[in-house]
Amino acid sequence: MAMMAWQPVRGETTGRAVMALAAVLVALLLSSCGLSPMYAERADVGGAAGWEQVDVAPPANRLEQLVFTELLRNRPPAKSGGRPYELSFTVQEDEAATLGSRLWRVRLKADFSLKERASGKVLMRGRTFGDASYEKTRMHFADASARDAARKTAAKLIAEDMRRQVVAFFARGMPATARPPAAAAARP
Repeated sequence: MAMMAWQPVRGETTGRAVMALAAVLVALLLSSCGLSPMYAERADVGGAAGWEQVDVAPPANRLEQLVFTELLRNRPPAKSGGRPYELSFTVQEDEAATLGSRLWRVRLKADFSLKERASGKVLMRGRTFGDASYEKTRMHFADASARDAARKTAAKLIAEDMRRQVVAFFARGMPATARPPAAAAARP
């Protein structure tokens, strides 16, 4: 008996070809629409270039230390001359039971401001919060560990939102007095 080789059905190859063509067309369309990654290096002050110029004020307590650590995560070291801007913030904690007494919510609220170091001028103010939940049990160590993990999660959310708001501020364009010297000289 002769073996027959598998041959694709005509519809299968046509469907795959159409899908491949559609993927290529979508890639071509998106490449020219002006989308750029938020953290892409750019010649102007926007994007990550703005965040690299911001120094974060030292924390005053444990909650602020959690946010501070997240703000500095994966951040390149300062270039020579230091950073011309400083981000300062305060954090408050609120804890409440939800859905009875077992599920608890930790809410960290932060007020922050970005100022220019040379003049001391406040360029922007903002407010954000981060929520995280944990389940309380009758085991004290487990409860403390779960609460600590919830605080770290809320701190991470706060740090991400603060960073996002500062980067958006730089991306919108700053007044000429707030631009770093290199960017101010590059623009007419």
